[in-house]
Amino acid sequence: MGLSSNARLLSLTARITSNEYEAQKISNARMRLSNQSQEVSRDYINALNSQKLVFMSYDAYGNSTTSDLTAGLLYQYGASKSQYVLANTAGQALIKNEDHTNYSKAENLDEFLASYGITKSWRTETLSEMDALLKSKEYQDYKDCWEAARYSVMSGYFGNGEFESTIFGGNTVNVKNIDCTYTDEFGETQEYAGGAEDAWMYENAGSYNDYALKYNEYSEKLNELLSMDHQNKTSGVKDEAYEKLKEDVGILYDEQNELFAKYSDYVTFDAWVNMKARDFFPELFEKYLIYDRAAAKFNAEIEKFDTLNDTYTYSDPSKAQWYTNLWYRLNGESTEKNEVTGLNSTYVVLDDNLLSSSSWIQDALAQGAISIEAAKYIEETNQIPDSSEPNVMNLKGISWDKKIYSNCTDITTSEDKTAIARAEAEYEAKTKEISDKDKKYENKMKVLETERQALEEEYNAAKKVLFDNIKRSYNVFNS
Repeated sequence: MGLSSNARLLSLTARITSNEYEAQKISNARMRLSNQSQEVSRDYINALNSQKLVFMSYDAYGNSTTSDLTAGLLYQYGASKSQYVLANTAGQALIKNEDHTNYSKAENLDEFLASYGITKSWRTETLSEMDALLKSKEYQDYKDCWEAARYSVMSGYFGNGEFESTIFGGNTVNVKNIDCTYTDEFGETQEYAGGAEDAWMYENAGSYNDYALKYNEYSEKLNELLSMDHQNKTSGVKDEAYEKLKEDVGILYDEQNELFAKYSDYVTFDAWVNMKARDFFPELFEKYLIYDRAAAKFNAEIEKFDTLNDTYTYSDPSKAQWYTNLWYRLNGESTEKNEVTGLNSTYVVLDDNLLSSSSWIQDALAQGAISIEAAKYIEETNQIPDSSEPNVMNLKGISWDKKIYSNCTDITTSEDKTAIARAEAEYEAKTKEISDKDKKYENKMKVLETERQALEEEYNAAKKVLFDNIKRSYNVFNS
């Protein structure tokens, strides 16, 4: 009986210990649930405090709307929108693939605008006709071939004078043995070691000396004639020498003017090149004159207007200004394509996924990975820098200024309702999950508590039986 009671007591002790261990595990699990509940609450509170960048735009009636800020939204044309462009740390504009395609295909501003459906109309028929002529392949060939002729003159004065051809503007001009030699003061044939400019300076010096000698001779005879004329007026003397002198002065005057006209071709290197090109390529010069007359007619028509801006109109002026600003940012101020600029120099193409991502632009602006530039348009003061190319203009009054995005009045912050709604749903789901688990743990704890109380009662009863048995055994020995 004693051994049986003792075994029972040990069994109950083990079961009580196991019960307490399970209760401890449940308590720890409930503690972890409590920590999870705090994390869920913290995430929810952070979402409630979350902000996002939004772009405010206005319709034709002045009504404002706000949308999540994206690069695509910034670049979408709007008549009442501020115009922005994003730039990387290298200063390159980040543009849409559509804008890259249109820019790369366009040879000038008008073609670039036309790719967006914008047409240009000149105010007069003369301007329209001359502009079409000057831009035509035929007239461009006239101009380019003349430039090739000029270039061949400058190039031909290098080496031995044999310069077979030169290519300029896609045109080939054949050059026939441009002489690179001259005869020095000793009668020896010499080459222009320094090329065309040496030839110009040498010939210029010779021409100037001839002109100076003739001019001095003319001046001396003119002064002599004036003196004799004065004497004749006072004394009435007339003789054959006087008449001969007047004739000589007249001849010298004509020679001096003719020489001066020739000398004017040597005054500048550019004038000298033109003169040589006319001599070597008379046919090309005649064709260039056709182009030049059209340019002169265009310029004369332009002069009738107060400003260049008055000479033409666009089908959509606001949209034209928007894409003119973009052209200026990509190409520079010239309305003609600048071949030096282009992909990987003034701009890079922005990935379509980034173009539509609001989180990317917000993070990139906040971290300084990109900056924002705003188009600034003051007043159009376009200029024609070269009268020989009157349909090529320099765009004035346009600039792109770097701005801090937080200073842009149409870029603001607001609550991220989407993030808040998502966080609220996650909070409710996780809270319910935690609550359900906690109830299960609570119920299990109640079961364990009931079981523990029953074990303790059974343990105490078994302990009392064991104690009574031991007491009776000792009484037998004491009796």
